[in-house]
Amino acid sequence: ALTLNDYFDELLENLKDNSSSHKKIISHRFLAYIQFMTSMKELVNFLVNGTKVSYKLADYYLEKSKRNFLRSFGDFNFLITDMLTVFLIRVKERILFNYIDVNNEFFLKYIKVLQKDGIYEFWPSQIECIKNDIFSSSNFLICAPTSAGKSLMAELAIVHEFANNKSSHCFYVVPSKALANQVTKSLEKHLNSLGIKVFKIVGGQNENFEDLFLKNIKICVITPEKFYQYEKKSHKFFLNSNLIIFDEAHLIGSGFRGLSLEFEIAKLLRKHPKKRIILISAVIRNFDKISSWISKDKKFLFSDWKPTTTINAFLDLNNQLIFFDELYGLKITIPSIKKNDSILKKVATLTYIYHKKLGMTLVFSNTKPNEEKIAKTIYENFKLEDIRNKKDKIKIDLLISIVSKVIGEDYPLIKYLKKGLTFHHASLPDEIRERIEELIQEGIIKIIVATSTLAEGVNTPISCLLVPYINLPNSIKKISTPISKRLFKNIVGRVGRAMINTEGYVIMFETDKLNSEKIKEYLFIETEEIENLNSYLIELTELDLRKSYFTLGDFNFKQNYPLALFQRDLLSVLKDNVYTGDNLDKIMKQTLFNSQVKIQDKIYNNAKELINNSIKTMEKLPIPALVHSSPYRLTAFGELCYNVGLSPVTMNRFLLEIRKIIKDHPNVLKLNDFNRKSDEGLLKKWFSILHHSLEVENDFLDQLPNKLDDIPGIILNWINGTPLSTIRTRFFGDDDKALRNTVDFIQGFIVYYGPWLISAMNEILKFINKDLEIPQFLRTLPNFLMTGTSEWNEMVLISLEICRRNEGSKELGGYFRENDLSGEDLLTKNFLRKLNSMEKINILKILENFHKSYISQV
Repeated sequence: ALTLNDYFDELLENLKDNSSSHKKIISHRFLAYIQFMTSMKELVNFLVNGTKVSYKLADYYLEKSKRNFLRSFGDFNFLITDMLTVFLIRVKERILFNYIDVNNEFFLKYIKVLQKDGIYEFWPSQIECIKNDIFSSSNFLICAPTSAGKSLMAELAIVHEFANNKSSHCFYVVPSKALANQVTKSLEKHLNSLGIKVFKIVGGQNENFEDLFLKNIKICVITPEKFYQYEKKSHKFFLNSNLIIFDEAHLIGSGFRGLSLEFEIAKLLRKHPKKRIILISAVIRNFDKISSWISKDKKFLFSDWKPTTTINAFLDLNNQLIFFDELYGLKITIPSIKKNDSILKKVATLTYIYHKKLGMTLVFSNTKPNEEKIAKTIYENFKLEDIRNKKDKIKIDLLISIVSKVIGEDYPLIKYLKKGLTFHHASLPDEIRERIEELIQEGIIKIIVATSTLAEGVNTPISCLLVPYINLPNSIKKISTPISKRLFKNIVGRVGRAMINTEGYVIMFETDKLNSEKIKEYLFIETEEIENLNSYLIELTELDLRKSYFTLGDFNFKQNYPLALFQRDLLSVLKDNVYTGDNLDKIMKQTLFNSQVKIQDKIYNNAKELINNSIKTMEKLPIPALVHSSPYRLTAFGELCYNVGLSPVTMNRFLLEIRKIIKDHPNVLKLNDFNRKSDEGLLKKWFSILHHSLEVENDFLDQLPNKLDDIPGIILNWINGTPLSTIRTRFFGDDDKALRNTVDFIQGFIVYYGPWLISAMNEILKFINKDLEIPQFLRTLPNFLMTGTSEWNEMVLISLEICRRNEGSKELGGYFRENDLSGEDLLTKNFLRKLNSMEKINILKILENFHKSYISQV
C-alpha cells in the first residue's frame, strides 16, 4: 500500500502544477513517506534486537508520518499508518525480549533460533503461561486449545531447564508413534543448533541401539510403555532427567493405558519429588483439580484463546448443508447427493467437493474397516487428479515402491496415493505410516481418512474435517459407545492450523440414529461441558469385576482381560510395600483417584474390594506374586512380573507351558539356527505359548481364520522373509479383508506384542535356572520379530534404516561380513566404530547398486 513507485508517479503528475498549495501537499506527502520508512526500519531493529530506543523512534516517526499523510490528503495511507500504530502497541506487549532473560546467553541464542523461524512475538496464551510461572521449578499443567502454541510453551520450559543446568536431561512422553515423529522434528528444528540433541524411542526398537544413541542425547521423545521400562530399571538417562513432560495428558482417564500412566505419575510424585512434571492437554475441564493433584503450588495455565476460528455445519436428511457460527442461517442443497445415497457416498461426495474448494480434507473414521471403505468409495466414485507432477513425483513414487515391497503390489493404498488420497491407522508398517505423515505435512496428499491415530494429537494442515460416525468400539465393554465430548473437541481442534488457515470447517452427518439436536450438542461444546478428567479406576469399579478372580484354566477374554491389566498396574504400587490390607489411602497415595474420591464414598469401598480380590488372585496362583504379610510384599516371581510388565496370571501360564516344553523337548534349549527344517516343530511349540497372554487384545486373534493354531506358522513365515502377500494367501485368504487382517496381525501382534512376550519368556527361563545360558535363537528372536528376518546382518541394517526387509542379506550383508561385522557384535559399540572406519566411498558404491533412494540418508 505504501510503495515509492506509486508515490513518484503521483509526484510527477503534481509537479506539472506549480501552485504553492500543490507544492505543500507534495512536501508533506514526501516527508510522510520518509518518516514511514524510518519508522519501519526502527521497528525491524526493535523486533530483531529488542532495543527500546528503536521502539520509541518507530512510534515517534510513525505518528509524524500519520499526521503528514493527513495533511497531504493521503486518506488511505493515513488509514494504513493508523492501523500500524495499533500493531506497534501489540508488538511492544508481545515481543520475545519482554519475557525471556536477556542476560542469559543461552536464551539469547534461543531467541535468534526462533527469529530464523519467523517467530518474533509470543501469543497471548504463551504470555499468560510465562506469567503463570512456567519457568518455576514447580510441576505445571498447560491446558489450551489445539494450535494455541502449547508445544512452544513446553519448549520454553525445556530451554529454561538447560539454560540453568546444562548437564540435565529431559523425557518428552507422547502416546503415539505419529506424535513422537512430529514432536521430535519440532524440537530438532529449534534445539539442535543450541547443542541440545533429540532422540526418539518408540515400541519395536532394539534396546542395545537405544543405549548406544542415548550417549550424547539430551531430550528423549518416548512412548509411555518405553518410559516405564526406563523408570523401572533406574536407567542412567532417567536418573539424570530433571524434567518430564507428558503430552496429551487427558488420556490419563482413558482405559488401562491411562491407568498405567496415572500410577506412573503417582510413583514419580511419591519417589522422585525433585523431578519436575509438566502435563499438556487441550481438553481438561477440571484443570484446577488436576493441577492440585500434581502440585501443591497449583501452577497451571488455562486459556481458551485460539488464533483461528471454526465454522460448524451438518448435512441433514434432506441433503441440505446447514451452517452455524459466522455463516449462521446459510443452507446449501448439494445436488450431487441423491436421496437414497448411503452415508459412505454422502461422505465421499462432500470430501471431494471440499478438498477442491478448501484444500486438505480429513475424514475421521471410527474403525479401520470403515476407514478403508470410505477411501474406496471416494476413489471409485470421483475422478481424482493424478498428483504425481514433476515436483512431487519422486516422493510419491518412492512411497508407492515401499508399499509394493513391504505389503504387496495389490494393496489398495497404492492406487489411492497416485490420486493424493490415503488412509492412516496404527497397523500400517512404521516406514509407510511415517512417510504418509511427511507427505501430509508437506501438503502433497490432499485427502486423508484416518482413525484417532492421526486425528488426535498430531498437527496437520487440515482445512476441513468430516465426522460421519460418533460411536467408537469399546474393547472393555465390548460394545460401541458414543465418542466422548473431550475426544471430539480434541479431534476438531486439528482443523484450521495457525499460520496456514484463518478458519477451519467441521461437518457432521444427520442419520436415523443421530439427529440434529445431538449433532448440535457436539458442534457447540464449551470447555465447561466436556467430561471431567477422572481416574479410570473410578470407571473400573463400576464394571462387574470386584467379586471375580482367575483360575489358570480360564481363557475368557471378556471377563479376564480387564482384571489382568489391572493386576499388572497394581504390582507397580505394591512393590513399594505400602499396603497392609485395609489402608487403601496409602496404596493410592499421590494418585488422581485419591485426590478425587473420599474415604466414605461407595466408590472408595468398591475400589478396595477390587484391589483385595486382585491381591487374592495373585496370592493363590501356583507361583504366587505376593506374600501375605503386613505390608504385602512382592515375591521373586512378583518382581519378575513387575519388571517385564505382564500380569502374574499371564506369567504363570507362560511358566507352566515353558516347563512342560523343556521337560518333553529338552533340545529346545540348544537351538541356534532358524533355518533348519528339523527345528520347526520345536519352534512352533515355543511360539504356541504366546496365545496364553491376557495382555494381547483379542481383536488380533479374532482375525485368524483357524484361530490360535496358525500363530506359530505365521511367525515362522514372517521371520524367514516370506512376503506379506504370501502369508495372506496361506493363512488369511484372498479378499481385501484378508489383506487388512494380515497387515493388522503382523504389525499389531507379531511386531508390537511379540518382542515383548518373547523377552518375558527369556526372563522366565532365567527365573527357572539362573545359571542357564539362553540359546541364541531366543536371545535374538525379539529383534527378528521386529524386523521380519532371521538374518543377523539384515536385522541390523533394517534397525539402522539402511535397508528394508528382504533387501539386506546378500550384497550389503556380505560386505559387512567381509569387514568382520557379524554375529552379536553387530549390536555393540564395536559395530559403529568399525562402520565409521570403513572407506565411505566403498559403502556408497555398494549402496548405489543396492538401493539408490538411500544414498542421501546414509
